[in-house]
Amino acid sequence: MKFQSSKIIMGALIGVLFLSVSFVYAETAEEYLNHGVVEAKQHNFAQAVSDFTKALEMKPNLEEAYYNRGIVHDEQGNFAQALSDFAKAIAIKPNDAKVYYNRGVTYSKQSSLTQAIVDYNKAIELNPKYSDAYYSRGVIFHKQGNLSQAISDYGKAIEINPINAVAYNNRGFDYATQGNFMQAIVDYNKAIEINPNYVDAYYNRGVAFLKQGNLPQTIADHNKAIEINPGHADFYYSRGLAYTKQGKFAQAIADHTKAIEINPNYTEAYENRGVAHFAAKEYDKAWADVHKVEEMGSAVHPKFLDFLKKASGREN
Repeated sequence: MKFQSSKIIMGALIGVLFLSVSFVYAETAEEYLNHGVVEAKQHNFAQAVSDFTKALEMKPNLEEAYYNRGIVHDEQGNFAQALSDFAKAIAIKPNDAKVYYNRGVTYSKQSSLTQAIVDYNKAIELNPKYSDAYYSRGVIFHKQGNLSQAISDYGKAIEINPINAVAYNNRGFDYATQGNFMQAIVDYNKAIEINPNYVDAYYNRGVAFLKQGNLPQTIADHNKAIEINPGHADFYYSRGLAYTKQGKFAQAIADHTKAIEINPNYTEAYENRGVAHFAAKEYDKAWADVHKVEEMGSAVHPKFLDFLKKASGREN
């Protein structure tokens, strides 16, 4: 199943924006700040950093310049500099929820999950309606395996922002991980209702249907996922599993072969193609897939191997 992580959100534009053509007339720190925001939104990060730095030279306590420069540093992968700028922004204005939130995002990218939660907590304390903070904290709890808390945070994010399709998808994923496939499907339905082209929600719902044994719906959802994104190996692999369960071994073999074509190191696809060959009584082909799995350093399921040995009358 597919799970989506949080993404950094560029800070809100501050004040009146000055177009690049008028930048030659910039005289104040605020003008450099505003021009830096324009450059950042256009992904001209080097110029944005220069503008924010110039604004700070002119006005050292301009919190928004530290904040926005921190966001740009984060976008560039300069996490230490981003954290430094966010800390300076907080020192100047300690009650700005968005700075704590974005510092939490940076900590999360560094896998400093405890620090990220502390910052998301603070952002929520300062702004109890901060949907993105609840969502991002839910992502951290998911990574830590605390699914109940993740589900709770996704629920709060959805309560504040009912059109957050990603929160529905992620909550559905965690419900499915808990074995609550019915509730997972409800959430995937909602995610798809909000975003009819949400490929991960179709795929995840298909997997949940597969777990329930609803093979026609599994195949229908995987068909839709493949229609939206035909280059994803997992979609073919999972549909292949459904075809095998239906006894449609030729289709299963075709799907696993496609998954392998996309991802030549997909050991599960080799093994399950071998299972489909076995079920179709194509024992030599089944053995070829078994050998491929073993060559790739993985172990074949022992029960499948025993069945294949008995059916084929050979040991390898």
